[in-house]
Amino acid sequence: IITITPCRETCKVFFYRGYMGNIKVVIKKVNSEMVDNRWEELVDGLYEQRKEAVERLKNKKAACVSIMAGYLLIEAVKELYGIDKDNIRVLKTEFGKPYLENYNDFKYNISHSGDYVAIAYGKEDVGIDIEQIRETDLEIANRFFHNDEINYITEINKEQNKRFFEIWTGKEAYLKYTGQGINVPLDSVVVNIEEKKIQNINIGIDVKQVDDLLVTVCALDVTDIDYKIDVYDTK
Repeated sequence: IITITPCRETCKVFFYRGYMGNIKVVIKKVNSEMVDNRWEELVDGLYEQRKEAVERLKNKKAACVSIMAGYLLIEAVKELYGIDKDNIRVLKTEFGKPYLENYNDFKYNISHSGDYVAIAYGKEDVGIDIEQIRETDLEIANRFFHNDEINYITEINKEQNKRFFEIWTGKEAYLKYTGQGINVPLDSVVVNIEEKKIQNINIGIDVKQVDDLLVTVCALDVTDIDYKIDVYDTK
């Protein structure tokens, strides 16, 4: 079920409801004007590592997205553990996957694309990737995708860009789920959209489209996910 609820700052909130899922996903469209107007307040409210990262960024748009990513993590940790920003310290595995110090049962992953930022979190390993659907060069698919994936993309001409990014986000979400990243060849990860899984591996993927945004979550069990999507009108 999808409900749409108006809120302040011309925000639309979409909820896929029905249960409290084993994975929660929150997606926000960053209101850069609002962030800019409250810059000092918002930066000051971040945990120390994120604050330092934001202050190093020279690109203002990237900094706005980074601020919102920080707040997504703060809100998720506060919801589950009741702790504040001062107790958040992010560590990384040898391949760069982030995790929280002293909270090994909290698993999360963050992704951003354009004005959008998203977090997936819970007590099981999870990966998330978001991409805005756009024109793409299918030569990339020919170079890096499996034949089954290429056949899926080219099966319906008018949906090729969407299908490309379904496959792309599926691969990225899986590699972020495992924490291996670019250490694994892309064509070795075969995404099966119809069966909602990584082919020949007992790992699931769930794909949602919001406007021109594709959101793909990868986890052992993707049948129990809560989605919350806040879309701010930046005009």
